[in-house]
Amino acid sequence: MSGARPPIVLATLGTAGDLHPFLAIARALQEAGEPVRVLSQAAHRAAVEARGLPFTPIAELRASTRCFAHPKVWHPIDGLGVFWRHLLLPALAPTVEALRALRAAHPQAPLPVLAGPLVLGARLLAELDPGLRLLTGVTAPMALRSLGDPLCLGAWTVPRAVPRALRRLLWAGLDRWKLDPLAAPALNRWRAEAGLPPLGRGIFGDWLPSPRGVLGLYPADFGPPPEPGRAWPVEALGFPRDEPGPRPAAVEPDGPPGRIVVYPGSVPTRSQDALAEAAWALAAAGRPLVWIGAPPPAWAGRPRPAGLRDTPWTALPQALAGAALFVHHGGIGATAQGLAAGLPQVLLPSAYDQFDNAERYALGFGPRPPRWALHRLPLRERLEAALAEAPPARAAPDPADYSWAGAPNAAVRRAVERLRALRSA
Repeated sequence: MSGARPPIVLATLGTAGDLHPFLAIARALQEAGEPVRVLSQAAHRAAVEARGLPFTPIAELRASTRCFAHPKVWHPIDGLGVFWRHLLLPALAPTVEALRALRAAHPQAPLPVLAGPLVLGARLLAELDPGLRLLTGVTAPMALRSLGDPLCLGAWTVPRAVPRALRRLLWAGLDRWKLDPLAAPALNRWRAEAGLPPLGRGIFGDWLPSPRGVLGLYPADFGPPPEPGRAWPVEALGFPRDEPGPRPAAVEPDGPPGRIVVYPGSVPTRSQDALAEAAWALAAAGRPLVWIGAPPPAWAGRPRPAGLRDTPWTALPQALAGAALFVHHGGIGATAQGLAAGLPQVLLPSAYDQFDNAERYALGFGPRPPRWALHRLPLRERLEAALAEAPPARAAPDPADYSWAGAPNAAVRRAVERLRALRSA
């Protein structure tokens, strides 16, 4: 086995939105003749193996179940602590073990790895083993520390008038009182056992990204590079927009024109109950509406409006083609799909990168949002205003904007080039 090439490893933890950009890249690498291996939580095994990709679990099913069932996992302040304790830390040792096994199987060849910034075992092992050639793959701009606009600290968007010096102090305070106390104890215990020095301040802002480089899985105009002077170079490649099947000649609409498409996310968030009621009311008023996901409990036992359809899952390019409005949780994958479809979006963020994604959209990336977009209107009124004021949607998305089986898009092709180059770097 030591004579064969080691696989290129893609490692990520989180929701479906965290997984799919890595799947698009892994599939394209495999189609290019590269051996690959995907590392993620056991809950993603079926999605990975459905693409014909080798999979190694680095977190047990019960860990991700416990994490995403926690009542505070979608809290804008406390959610990261839940994610850290219940999913990220339990995955640390299995990640190290999996990567060490791959290195031991191919001791003479470097092991290329693209890992999400919160796959802690990959970042730690890269310090111990120079043969592990790690690039950090970030799916959303918020993963990289910046002083520019938008700057979101939890649900709070820092006003544009706040000067850069004060923004640095805000980040320093967040590091000192929230982020470093969360991360340092466990990481420094592991580092002490491995003979590494303890980490200082700024673990999230300075240490998590690999010094070898960062691949931004979003376009440069959606997430400009962070401040100069960082220890890690950043290259924004574009949105991978992973799709499972072969590339169609055209993206055909799946549904009547003028419909609203609602996607609450792959994991229920705090906004889902209010969104379910607003969606029901709009459908009852005669607006065609498609709900992607399990029907909400609030709908059970009620006579359903004629124009309301729910589906466990559907391909988003087809679901969004010809729609009037896309309403979703603000995840980066859904945001990227809405931008490709060229239709207005209403983003309902709860935690993590969702607030930052919503701000970037509201600042004018993609179809310009209506003037009320950031106002605290009741949800149904927000959606009705969106329908009244939104510009016409594009007739159909361009298939070239997505990554299909056998036809990766430009962002994925660039990622493949960067990862293949690690074998000889």
